Amino acid sequence: MAIDPNDIRGLLDAIGAGEGDYSSVNQGRAGDTPGGSQALGYGDLRQMTIADIMKLQALPKTDTKRLFAVGRYQIVPDTLKEVMALPGAPSASELFDEGVQDKLITMRLEDKRKPLVNYITGAVENTEENKAAALDSLANEIMSFENSTGEQPFGNVGGNAASISAAEGLGVVSRARARYPKPAGTRAAEEVPETQRVSAEVDPLGTLYSAADRFARERRKALIGGVL
Repeated sequence: MAIDPNDIRGLLDAIGAGEGDYSSVNQGRAGDTPGGSQALGYGDLRQMTIADIMKLQALPKTDTKRLFAVGRYQIVPDTLKEVMALPGAPSASELFDEGVQDKLITMRLEDKRKPLVNYITGAVENTEENKAAALDSLANEIMSFENSTGEQPFGNVGGNAASISAAEGLGVVSRARARYPKPAGTRAAEEVPETQRVSAEVDPLGTLYSAADRFARERRKALIGGVL
């Protein structure tokens, strides 16, 4: 299953908020190139091809023209090479524009972060355990996110610091799940209002009631003290 980046737009926006914009770059440490690609004389990163960027990422660490993390999602050299080797990856001749950057990070998450993808797409139940596992999976990929226990998996590598708390991150993955398109004719159970859910609880007379009916019966019982 290939995920359309537009179907996880809220998640991508949250990642971008913590990482950068489409022309952001660094040369090995977070914030070391505040002017982005333009500051290095490359112009807008989005007007460069993927091949051009990979060549610049491959330069020696001592080269002042070297790029390390690039774009809105701060994709580092090894990650970019791994994603470009996946089936369905963009051509290296394509521009590193907004659509390509969105596609690359989406493919990366699909390939390496299964707990996150399974939770968002509804492949697993909406439990607190699965939600926490989804955030932990995301935090292992994106340095700006704390994991579910409030820790930063990468410590302070490359000057990075988590700017999105565990509570905020749990909200991000929860909303991403709620907004992810459902198959036609279905609705996720967690999105169905309580009064519309059918309860399997059986009253003393063996009648199956909806949650709304049960609420009405309990209220009447409180008023008249009888079994209905």
